[in-house]
Amino acid sequence: VIKCISRTELQMFLDCAPAYFEYLSKAFFHGLPTVLCKIVGVYQIGYHNRVTGKRSMEQVAVMQNIFYNKKITKTFDLKGSLRGRFAAQIKSSYEDHDTSFTSSAGDGQRKRVSES
Repeated sequence: VIKCISRTELQMFLDCAPAYFEYLSKAFFHGLPTVLCKIVGVYQIGYHNRVTGKRSMEQVAVMQNIFYNKKITKTFDLKGSLRGRFAAQIKSSYEDHDTSFTSSAGDGQRKRVSES
């Protein structure tokens, strides 16, 4: 998965990278589970439009796709606001849908995650 990140996010990652990679290497070599996203690279890409003369820079993070070869039965997204946000039935597990604070129980019923 390739994700565009801001310069601030890039700098924050670079500041935390030594501790992040130390933690992940310990988890890997000791066979410990982790829920941290596995970032395999962070890059800065520059390009130049020869017609307009405009130069641009983008920062990207390359991450493991945790959904590869998995059957998704429930979707949760615990960020954002509760206001007017409900989960929709999704057909593809590879699309980016924001289903803030909701869960699809698999039986067509939708409920807020905070409900019992």
